[in-house]
Amino acid sequence: MSTIAAGDEQVPTAAIADVSVRVDRPVRWAPPSLRPLLPGALFSGSARSVTHLGSVDSVLEVIAESGRGDVLVVDNGGRREERRIADLWLAEAALAGIVLWGAHRDTAQLRHTGLPLLSLGSAFSGPRWYRP
Repeated sequence: MSTIAAGDEQVPTAAIADVSVRVDRPVRWAPPSLRPLLPGALFSGSARSVTHLGSVDSVLEVIAESGRGDVLVVDNGGRREERRIADLWLAEAALAGIVLWGAHRDTAQLRHTGLPLLSLGSAFSGPRWYRP
Protein backbone atom coordinates (compact mmCIF):
# COMPACT_ATOMS: atom_id res chain seq x y z
CA MET A 1 0.00 0.00 0.00
CA SER A 2 1.34 3.40 -0.97
CA THR A 3 1.09 6.14 1.65
CA ILE A 4 1.80 9.84 2.04
CA ALA A 5 3.16 11.35 5.23
CA ALA A 6 0.81 13.95 6.68
CA GLY A 7 2.37 15.26 9.87
CA ASP A 8 2.89 12.25 12.10
CA GLU A 9 0.23 10.24 10.26
CA GLN A 10 0.49 8.14 7.10
CA VAL A 11 -2.45 8.38 4.74
CA PRO A 12 -3.00 5.90 1.89
CA THR A 13 -2.58 7.62 -1.47
CA ALA A 14 -5.77 5.94 -2.71
CA ALA A 15 -7.74 7.67 0.08
CA ILE A 16 -6.28 11.04 -0.90
CA ALA A 17 -7.24 10.45 -4.54
CA ASP A 18 -10.79 9.46 -3.56
CA VAL A 19 -11.26 12.54 -1.37
CA SER A 20 -9.81 14.80 -4.07
CA VAL A 21 -12.35 13.54 -6.59
CA ARG A 22 -15.23 13.92 -4.10
CA VAL A 23 -14.34 17.55 -3.32
CA ASP A 24 -13.76 18.30 -7.02
CA ARG A 25 -10.02 18.90 -6.69
CA PRO A 26 -7.59 17.81 -9.40
CA VAL A 27 -5.67 14.64 -8.74
CA ARG A 28 -2.06 15.07 -9.80
CA TRP A 29 0.63 12.52 -9.13
CA ALA A 30 4.30 12.33 -9.98
CA PRO A 31 5.03 10.27 -13.09
CA PRO A 32 5.76 6.62 -12.26
CA SER A 33 9.23 6.97 -13.81
CA LEU A 34 10.32 8.97 -10.75
CA ARG A 35 12.07 6.70 -8.26
CA PRO A 36 12.98 7.25 -4.61
CA LEU A 37 16.63 7.43 -3.62
CA LEU A 38 15.67 6.13 -0.17
CA PRO A 39 12.92 3.50 -0.58
CA GLY A 40 10.26 3.85 2.08
CA ALA A 41 11.14 7.46 2.93
CA LEU A 42 7.89 9.42 3.05
CA PHE A 43 7.56 13.17 2.76
CA SER A 44 4.97 15.83 2.15
CA GLY A 45 4.79 19.59 2.32
CA SER A 46 4.07 22.73 0.36
CA ALA A 47 5.59 22.57 -3.11
CA ARG A 48 8.24 25.16 -3.95
CA SER A 49 8.78 24.79 -7.69
CA VAL A 50 11.53 26.01 -9.96
CA THR A 51 12.48 25.40 -13.58
CA HIS A 52 16.17 24.75 -13.88
CA LEU A 53 17.46 26.80 -16.79
CA GLY A 54 21.15 26.00 -16.48
CA SER A 55 22.11 28.24 -13.57
CA VAL A 56 22.09 26.92 -10.02
CA ASP A 57 21.21 30.43 -8.83
CA SER A 58 17.49 30.01 -9.56
CA VAL A 59 17.37 26.82 -7.49
CA LEU A 60 19.34 28.34 -4.60
CA GLU A 61 16.97 31.32 -4.60
CA VAL A 62 13.92 29.07 -4.22
CA ILE A 63 15.68 27.08 -1.48
CA ALA A 64 16.46 30.32 0.37
CA GLU A 65 12.78 31.30 0.18
CA SER A 66 11.61 27.88 1.36
CA GLY A 67 10.72 26.97 4.91
CA ARG A 68 11.40 23.85 6.87
CA GLY A 69 8.99 21.21 5.68
CA ASP A 70 8.63 22.53 2.11
CA VAL A 71 9.20 20.23 -0.86
CA LEU A 72 11.54 21.47 -3.60
CA VAL A 73 10.16 20.53 -7.03
CA VAL A 74 12.73 21.03 -9.80
CA ASP A 75 11.85 20.81 -13.49
CA ASN A 76 15.00 19.92 -15.37
CA GLY A 77 13.07 18.91 -18.48
CA GLY A 78 13.32 15.19 -17.72
CA ARG A 79 16.93 15.21 -18.86
CA ARG A 80 18.98 12.19 -17.88
CA GLU A 81 22.17 13.25 -19.62
CA GLU A 82 22.49 16.33 -17.42
CA ARG A 83 22.63 15.71 -13.69
CA ARG A 84 21.36 18.03 -10.96
CA ILE A 85 21.00 17.96 -7.18
CA ALA A 86 24.44 18.15 -5.76
CA ASP A 87 25.69 18.49 -2.22
CA LEU A 88 25.81 22.28 -2.79
CA TRP A 89 22.01 22.37 -2.87
CA LEU A 90 21.76 20.26 0.26
CA ALA A 91 24.09 22.54 2.19
CA GLU A 92 21.51 25.29 1.64
CA ALA A 93 18.38 23.22 2.19
CA ALA A 94 16.08 22.68 5.17
CA LEU A 95 13.44 20.79 3.22
CA ALA A 96 11.04 17.89 3.70
CA GLY A 97 12.16 16.40 0.37
CA ILE A 98 13.06 17.01 -3.25
CA VAL A 99 11.28 15.98 -6.45
CA LEU A 100 13.52 16.28 -9.51
CA TRP A 101 12.20 15.87 -13.05
CA GLY A 102 15.64 14.84 -14.24
CA ALA A 103 18.65 12.89 -12.99
CA HIS A 104 20.58 13.53 -9.79
CA ARG A 105 24.25 13.25 -8.86
CA ASP A 106 26.20 12.88 -5.62
CA THR A 107 24.22 9.78 -4.68
CA ALA A 108 26.37 8.80 -1.69
CA GLN A 109 26.13 12.27 -0.15
CA LEU A 110 22.37 12.39 -0.74
CA ARG A 111 21.87 9.01 0.94
CA HIS A 112 24.00 10.13 3.88
CA THR A 113 21.77 13.17 4.51
CA GLY A 114 18.61 11.05 4.66
CA LEU A 115 16.72 13.73 2.71
CA PRO A 116 13.99 12.05 0.65
CA LEU A 117 14.49 12.47 -3.10
CA LEU A 118 12.51 11.37 -6.13
CA SER A 119 14.32 11.57 -9.47
CA LEU A 120 14.68 9.82 -12.82
CA GLY A 121 17.93 8.19 -11.72
CA SER A 122 21.54 8.98 -11.01
CA ALA A 123 24.87 9.45 -12.71
CA PHE A 124 28.22 10.97 -11.85
CA SER A 125 28.49 13.67 -14.49
CA GLY A 126 27.60 17.28 -13.88
CA PRO A 127 25.95 19.70 -16.28
CA ARG A 128 29.18 20.80 -17.99
CA TRP A 129 29.90 17.26 -19.21
CA TYR A 130 26.94 17.28 -21.55
CA ARG A 131 27.27 18.99 -24.91
CA PRO A 132 24.18 18.79 -27.15
